[in-house]
Amino acid sequence: MPPNEADTRAQYIDPMLNNSKWGHNLTEGSLVLREYYFTDGRMLSGGQRGKRKFADYILSYKNQKLAIVEAKSADREPTDGLEQVKDYARLLKIRIVFATNGRQTYCFDMETGRGDYVEQYPNPDELY
Repeated sequence: MPPNEADTRAQYIDPMLNNSKWGHNLTEGSLVLREYYFTDGRMLSGGQRGKRKFADYILSYKNQKLAIVEAKSADREPTDGLEQVKDYARLLKIRIVFATNGRQTYCFDMETGRGDYVEQYPNPDELY
């Protein structure tokens, strides 16, 4: 049975982020925000709210949100979450997005409109 999304994060994505020095240098402000909620949910009729939006990971450095990582389970295509994470990037005004299933990672630059698969995440200084 392939890992579910939570297992994929723990087994693949978290170690890859650690290897790229995310969250290691807190004095410089390198930070990984996990399950970062950024909306309260749209107000619906009857005073109820819709589903809240959250990014699986936000990569932040020197008090600036630099990238979003959208995780999918290992049995899905890495780009299955690409359109979703691009929508989040537009809302949050973040330039770089990653879509991953833990085994493959696709990086997309919202400014240039170009993307490609990457072997590892850029470290905080490279992304900054």
